[in-house]
Amino acid sequence: MVGLQEFLEKLPPADVRPPYRVLAELSGSSESDARKLAQIWTGWRPAYLRTFLRRLAALAEENILYEFEAIFSAGLTSADPVARATSIAALGESSNKLLAQRFTRILKEDSSREVREAAALGLARFAIMACEGKMIARDYERIREALEFAIRRPEEALSVRRRAIEAIGSYPNDVNERIIVDAYQSGDRFLQQSALFAMGRSGNRRWLPEITRSVESNNAGVRYEAVGALGLVGEEDDAPLLVAALEDDDLQVRAAAIIALGRIGGPAAVRIIKRQIGSKIPVIAEAAREAFEELELGDPITPGTPGLPGSPPDSNGNGRSV
Repeated sequence: MVGLQEFLEKLPPADVRPPYRVLAELSGSSESDARKLAQIWTGWRPAYLRTFLRRLAALAEENILYEFEAIFSAGLTSADPVARATSIAALGESSNKLLAQRFTRILKEDSSREVREAAALGLARFAIMACEGKMIARDYERIREALEFAIRRPEEALSVRRRAIEAIGSYPNDVNERIIVDAYQSGDRFLQQSALFAMGRSGNRRWLPEITRSVESNNAGVRYEAVGALGLVGEEDDAPLLVAALEDDDLQVRAAAIIALGRIGGPAAVRIIKRQIGSKIPVIAEAAREAFEELELGDPITPGTPGLPGSPPDSNGNGRSV
């Protein structure tokens, strides 16, 4: 990377979007330079800072060789909530376990709903790691406690509670069962959707009755999450439920059913998916190609990892981006 001063000299005026070719020169920035840059951007207009961080994030997503972790870590302390949320999302692939501690604190203390929601989403990855024994016991408890805090806090926004419920699905039944049951039985279809997502993330067949019942819900968003969960906890004998979902009125539910068949596998699933690859409906053909690639690789998508085309139906602004 170039020196920080040299980079700043290449930045255009504040009313012009920073070019990607210039932003790329920040790749590999040190923590020291990132802190200095963070001091400088306190003088920028919020809109410019947001554009700056979003374009950095787009660069990193486009090319894995670009690395801006130090800058996004500095962005967590920005006074602008959108900049903080953008930074959390941009750190989504980081393996830095220290971020788990920062995200738990943000989830519990940040004043912005958008930022707390981003933190809950960010903690989902670390929750999986903690439950796989890849983090120390203290972090396992810290993450669990922060997620439960957000779920139980009476004044917490629905969107934040949903992300926390989804994340806690990685924890064993003695931690998550009551939370998932309460959300599923709440009468709120959005909480029910998150409960189903958590059931799938748990990988526990204990939830099969609730999941199979929800596949036939009259709400498309609930059916979508139920089909996705069935793909994660189901076995070949459960495939007929997914085959039935291929006739669903909602295209996203049908696409989710194809992905789920790819996760379950088996000769019947292979035949069905091959037929769907030739669909004239783009979202169906795309889902079939993705499912077939997964069958060939023989490597199930990590529970809870986004893998379905489009967005869940019936999200009403509270749906999870997939």
